[in-house]
Amino acid sequence: MGKKPIIIYIALALSIAFLVSSSYLLNRALNNSSQKIAQPLEKLSHSLANKEEVDFSEISIFFWESRKQWGKSEKWWQMLIDHRESHSIATSFIRLEWLLEQKDKKESQLEVAQLLFLVQHMPDNMKASLENII
Repeated sequence: MGKKPIIIYIALALSIAFLVSSSYLLNRALNNSSQKIAQPLEKLSHSLANKEEVDFSEISIFFWESRKQWGKSEKWWQMLIDHRESHSIATSFIRLEWLLEQKDKKESQLEVAQLLFLVQHMPDNMKASLENII
């Protein structure tokens, strides 16, 4: 009869350790994925902001590099984040693609800024914390 409480405490401690470590690993993977998506977008944003004459073919390379990374990450992100947030990111990519095709520098700058915000802040939004659990 004395061994049952010890087994329960051990099982509880192992469960908590598993939850904490898996949460850490998932957040780390989400952060790495977010950085891979954001890096080309930052280059795109820099090119739009710092050049008088924008080379939209060069910018297109940055866009498609980021879009490719999003395509690799989208399915598993959808398991971790709110579907509406995933949909917002996908919609923003579509809108940015259209704006770049139209060669609309000003609106492209606004859209890439919004997309960067969505992508870069997702890992912070998903951090396991007592506040998120309660």
